[in-house]
Amino acid sequence: KTSSGIDKPKLGKLHQVPLSHIMYVDVGKQTTALRRVENATVSDALCFSLLTKEGSLDLEANSPRERDALVSCFSLVLDEVHAQNWRDIYRGPSSDMPSSFDELDPSQQQMHLQMQQQQQQQQQQQQGMMPGPPGRP
Repeated sequence: KTSSGIDKPKLGKLHQVPLSHIMYVDVGKQTTALRRVENATVSDALCFSLLTKEGSLDLEANSPRERDALVSCFSLVLDEVHAQNWRDIYRGPSSDMPSSFDELDPSQQQMHLQMQQQQQQQQQQQQGMMPGPPGRP
């Protein structure tokens, strides 16, 4: 705490992660590190992780709105940084790429994949890349 009684922010070890190394942004407490007992008091609504081939960088925002804004910004930047869609790279079959899916049981993994696919289809429909369901203009 500072002399005025305000909590100082937690500062961890300094890390540098080139944007080109970030493969995916995970929202919430998805990584093994964030699920540890010592992080039980950290709110899921404040957490997100930058996943790279080397591992993950787990981050905590100051508010859910800030977390969502950071995730959105990273997603937009990653779309520009990577030549092909980074969401497809992440979903592609590769045993050397870390994934929070490793910690999910098969039913959770399948449900998570289906939700991501639905979100991607909705985004593509909004961007006019895919036709909507039959019977819609």
